[in-house]
Amino acid sequence: MTEGYLERDLIYNPDIKEQYFKRFPEGTHNFFKRIFSLSALVERGWGQDLFDFNLRQISGVLRSLNPLTFDSARSAQSIIHNYISSMIHHRSNRVNPLDFVDHRWADQFVDTRRKLLFSKSELYDQLIPLCVNKQDAVIIALPFEGIKGLQSSEIRNLKLTDVNFENKSILLTDDKGNRRSIENVTSNCLELIRNASNEDAYYMKNGNTAPTIRKKEAIALLETGFVIKPANTKNTNFEQVAEHVLQQRLDTIQRSLQIQKLTLTNLYRSGMLYMAKEIYRRDGYLSKRSQYEEICEKFNVSKISNHGHIQYNWTRLKGVINIENIEKIYGFEIV
Repeated sequence: MTEGYLERDLIYNPDIKEQYFKRFPEGTHNFFKRIFSLSALVERGWGQDLFDFNLRQISGVLRSLNPLTFDSARSAQSIIHNYISSMIHHRSNRVNPLDFVDHRWADQFVDTRRKLLFSKSELYDQLIPLCVNKQDAVIIALPFEGIKGLQSSEIRNLKLTDVNFENKSILLTDDKGNRRSIENVTSNCLELIRNASNEDAYYMKNGNTAPTIRKKEAIALLETGFVIKPANTKNTNFEQVAEHVLQQRLDTIQRSLQIQKLTLTNLYRSGMLYMAKEIYRRDGYLSKRSQYEEICEKFNVSKISNHGHIQYNWTRLKGVINIENIEKIYGFEIV
């Protein structure tokens, strides 16, 4: 690891930080670099190394990191905790202040108003379990798995008979009649598809009715053969639901759970980023065309003509699907 790579002038007490860096795989160093370059601003302000910080000072570091997700905030907390423990012999009181808080302490520093991307655990462990209707939950899960299509037609056209639960694959059809198969669908998503298909009632406002109403307001769902069903209203369409219905249901979840930016496009890009993270873990890097084409294949990214060759427009992805955003959204579970 070279001094140039570490940019020693941006890191406070770089000799000690270098020794700490060397304990971990090189693929994790960018995340360390980001944490310690930002902590340097706070360290210089106090004239102290991070290993000697109290909880209030550590708060300043995490606030300056401006994490986008709970995963990245907790990862940063874990790294700082490990760093202080590793340097405890340098510490004036030999006590690590992060020993006295739980792993969710750093959640307070996440600004959810800026969110455009979601981690897998945020969706499957935190958001989806709060959806009263599986009809809503499955709309969150499907684009994350790579199922969307033009005008969300792959979601709207999905039928239970298209799903092979044994092989964990789904046959998808868009509004133009184009068909493709997606493999390795997660068990969680498959379960949501089955449960959504079995629902016969839809609870309005995610079940959040007025306190004076004893019974939650529900509307019957019509059986149309599609997984996403229309509610039985005077304007019911007995075929696929319209695209705006999907976003209306997501908007209801946003209001109910007080989150923002929950759109089909953001969920779709979040799934891409998760797949990129897994490829990065597998290969130790993320830069080759072949890696991005794996993502393009699963998420059915549009193709363009390049000097007579039809290929995926993979270079467009790199503005969002990159190591920097992987670090921001996921951090690294390395300590």
